Amino acid sequence: CGACGILAARCGASSVQLTDLAPLLPLLRRNAAANGVADCCSAVELEWGCPLPPFLLEPSSLDIILGADITAFVQSLPQLTTTLRQLCAASPGATVLLSHTRRGGDER
Repeated sequence: CGACGILAARCGASSVQLTDLAPLLPLLRRNAAANGVADCCSAVELEWGCPLPPFLLEPSSLDIILGADITAFVQSLPQLTTTLRQLCAASPGATVLLSHTRRGGDER
């Protein structure tokens, strides 16, 4: 949980927002601490399709948006798309990088 952001922090990113649903925030914090990057990582609740937290609405608050293993549930893609559009509108210069692994014969 938080592997992309933790790797970014280990590679030198000075400020990383690790996002997930509220019940997983303690795990994000533990993983950041276990990897020695707790000082530059924040665990932030982000529910796809819902309004963004205020600090993410600040202009150009994000440079890169990373996501791995977040497209597995096809039924959640409209909410993910909504959230990515909101993030890109708030930070128009941001680059979005997502990875996807096909699972269970899904050929979409």
